[in-house]
Amino acid sequence: MIDERYDSADSLIQAHPEVLDGLRVAPICKEALSNNNEALMLNLLERIKGRDRIGCAVILSYLVNLQCHNRDYDGALNTVMNRSKEAGVELFELRVAPLNALKRSLEAEGRTVPFEIPKASEHRSADKQLSSDSSSDSSGDSSSDSDTEKS
Repeated sequence: MIDERYDSADSLIQAHPEVLDGLRVAPICKEALSNNNEALMLNLLERIKGRDRIGCAVILSYLVNLQCHNRDYDGALNTVMNRSKEAGVELFELRVAPLNALKRSLEAEGRTVPFEIPKASEHRSADKQLSSDSSSDSSGDSSSDSDTEKS
């Protein structure tokens, strides 16, 4: 039933892409996380890429969380190192908890961690930037979603 609802929503989005403006992505990501639905997150990311950087950061954070949960550390690393760049999202815009989970998992396997966890001051600065970005465009609602990322 969930897949049918998302298929219907996807058809609506294809016909009317403006419905993506101001879309709250966290509830969708939470649903995808609870159903282990990586494809849904990737589809949503593709739909909003270039429209909502804040929403992309939220999706990418949830995606790293899901991939770490599934022990897909190569996938999570690809999300951090490549997908985020493709979406125009900087590392400091991702949530710290999934980045820490990935870092710990890679270290536990004796692997090199090719990124540094941003310092808290970088995140505070990014939060201020995201807030000012969101108040000047129509996607502002999704900034509140970014702090709801939990597994």
